[in-house]
Order: sequence, then C-alpha cells, then structure tokens
Amino acid sequence: MRHGVSFAVAGATLALYVGVILVGARLGPRALDYGWHTGPKVEPWRMARVSGDRAGEIELGRRLFDETSVYSSAGVKSRISCSNCHLEGGIAPYGLAVVGSAQTFPQYSKRAGRQITLEDRVEECMTRSEDADALPVDGREMKAIVAYIDWLSEPHPQQAAFVGRGLEVLPKMTPDPVHGADVYAAQ
Repeated sequence: MRHGVSFAVAGATLALYVGVILVGARLGPRALDYGWHTGPKVEPWRMARVSGDRAGEIELGRRLFDETSVYSSAGVKSRISCSNCHLEGGIAPYGLAVVGSAQTFPQYSKRAGRQITLEDRVEECMTRSEDADALPVDGREMKAIVAYIDWLSEPHPQQAAFVGRGLEVLPKMTPDPVHGADVYAAQ
C-alpha cells in the first residue's frame, strides 16, 4: 500500500514538472514582456543584485528557498525545497513565481478560512508541502525567507513588469487509463 501511494505521488509530481516544462517550451521568449513600445525605455525584468544592510538576510532566504532541507532547522522530512514548486528560486515565469507576491498579503485564504499574512503562507508551505516542523514566526529563518520574497517584490520602475505569476492554464485533456497503466508499469 505504501509503495502505491509513493508511486502515485511521484507520478503526480512528474506530471506537474512535465506540464510546466511543456508550457515553458510552448511560450518561450513570448512569456516575457520586453517593453518594446514607444515611450520611455524599459528594460526586461531581471533579478536585482543583493546589496545593502539586509544582503546577508536576503542571501540566507535565497539559500533556504533553494535548498530548504540543507539550510533549515525545521526538520524537512520530505527533502524538498521551496524551489521544487516555485521554480528557479521563485522567479520562473508561470512556474509559481513569488515575484511581486509580498504586496498581495495579507489576503484571504479559503483553506484557513481567514486573512493570512505572508508568514502564514510560508508556514503553510513548510508544514503542508514540505512536511517540515513549524518555523517560529519571529525566527531567523522565517525572517530570511520573507526578506527574500520582499526583495523579489521590490518595484523597479526602469524595468518591465514581471509577467508570469501563478501557473499557465493548461488545455483540457482526456484521461486515458490504458495509456496511464502502460506508463505506470514502465516507470
């Protein structure tokens, strides 16, 4: 029974990754708004360099985001990281990017049934998605992850707006249980 659940989870994860890759390949450079229009020159969105007083905290947040089980003391049992879902450190267009997400909090969470903060949302990801212990809200690791997301969300007026928050809507597909069984058996 346990192996069946593990294979199902692995299959669903693989299907998600393949879907994201296929969407990215289909969109290609068109997914980025390069701002080629009349008016003031606007550079394409790119991740800024970390500098200033909070550079150490932001860099720790980036490391926690990319290699959560290595840098976190939260006991990440799943051995996955934030960037397993939020691709390329949370900056990949249509790869659950977190760029600009800091400004969307607090927001209502249907799952929680209340307004949640960015810290609440990070905590949900840690405990639910990564199967980790709770991070103290005022702890160094939570502050670093939030600092990283805040830094990614800072406005850069000279750059084009980031395009691609969330996920791309995939076309309706008809399930094929026979083909699915073949793929399952092969994998």
